[in-house]
Amino acid sequence: MLTPKSSSLADWFSRLDAEGCVYVTVIFNGELDVLIEDADIRRLPRLFGRPRSTPVAGVRVFGVRGEHGSDYLGYSCLPEALARRVLRGRVALPGGGYRPADDDLLLCLAYRATYHFNLQSGIDWRDPSKNVPTPMGDALARAAAAAGVELPLHHCALHNHLVRHGCGITVERLTACIREDFQHGRKVFFHAWLMNQLPGEMNLFVIRAVAVRTGRRQAMLERLGELYEILAVKPVPWHRRLRAGARMRGGLWRRGGRPRVAVVVFDHSPRPTSEDQRRVHAFVFNAKQMIKQGWREWFVDQGGVHPQSNPIHSTDNEAEALAHLPLFFSPPEERAILEQLARFRGPRDQVLGEVDPARPGRSGAARGP
Repeated sequence: MLTPKSSSLADWFSRLDAEGCVYVTVIFNGELDVLIEDADIRRLPRLFGRPRSTPVAGVRVFGVRGEHGSDYLGYSCLPEALARRVLRGRVALPGGGYRPADDDLLLCLAYRATYHFNLQSGIDWRDPSKNVPTPMGDALARAAAAAGVELPLHHCALHNHLVRHGCGITVERLTACIREDFQHGRKVFFHAWLMNQLPGEMNLFVIRAVAVRTGRRQAMLERLGELYEILAVKPVPWHRRLRAGARMRGGLWRRGGRPRVAVVVFDHSPRPTSEDQRRVHAFVFNAKQMIKQGWREWFVDQGGVHPQSNPIHSTDNEAEALAHLPLFFSPPEERAILEQLARFRGPRDQVLGEVDPARPGRSGAARGP
């Protein structure tokens, strides 16, 4: 984030105007987002400097393509098509500066609230009666009213509105959002459910110490191979087992030891969970994941282990698996895994399509950019 030298926003806007910069401002979550042409980013050093002790509070600068340090999680903050639309239709403010047109403001707020700040928005994924009052939700409601758009205030509706206007999110950008939330301990159901709309399901299993110690590592791999296509197998080095175990959700490692082998799998034909299963395991979308209990019973029946020994653990769904991949695989190894996924379902720059919130399983495939 670049911090303006001037403590006066009016003076700041006049400097931008004097430079001929093309920009708009959006109040989002109590802070000021500034969207500006990438060519104008290079002019900003004369107007912006290093953070000072008394800067203009809460100003964030984003470029159309995210160049020159104006990115969000490695990508442009908004899709380029949306950013250019916003700048083309900008409206001058009476006190100086520019804002988006009403229709464009709704799209900007919907994109940020649905993908970048999903949980923080207080908006439910499909039931507006469960919304929690927040400034983001209030701003979206005002924007929809100003634009004359009747739109239920839930994330499925916001996502579909964005897709219809050519502003949906790509698989790779959604992955970046999922990983950002994971780093901050957030599990976002809508993001996991949205990723589940893709054909098939990638998942991550870890074979635990008790299976390796008892010589049943290969047996566990064979059982995985009966249900899934195995994309990658990697022993977990001793110096990474503690950190990976600490970061991986729900391991209960005392019942079988920490991760010793990481296995990435792909299910070409997932089986949707039942309503009863979803009540207990809301984040599990593929019923085949439930077979782990049978594997545990088989493992104990072989003898020589504690009755509560658990030889294998997995992530709940593809979104969680994507968040966990960096714990076990290097960037080149991860790229190789994602390239295999692309063979099954197309490139990762495809845009996720519209969804039907009434359907618990897959309701729409991704579509090309």
